[in-house]
Amino acid sequence: MMTILPSFPDADSLTGTVAESEVSALESRLLMDIQRQYGPLVGGADLLKILGFPSSEAFRQALSRGSIPVPIFAIPHRRGKFALAQDLAVWLTRLRYTGTTNHA
Repeated sequence: MMTILPSFPDADSLTGTVAESEVSALESRLLMDIQRQYGPLVGGADLLKILGFPSSEAFRQALSRGSIPVPIFAIPHRRGKFALAQDLAVWLTRLRYTGTTNHA
């Protein structure tokens, strides 16, 4: 099975004069919050909420088009799709400072 690594903008591509420590601090806070609320894996309605999809149909369409901004995966013998809390925290942080997403 091929592993696809996330293609997030690196800290050098962030706009403005944002200190890397500020970016790292926000990423850490987001990761702690997401893990506290959802655990290390996020799926179902919680995943849709974090990604900002208004419905499961919108999520399914984006998934079929390959336009989900974080790696999404299935778990054998489990229903639904999942993302790692770490990937979500990184994406949200980069989105906050760049105002854009980087689709693979």
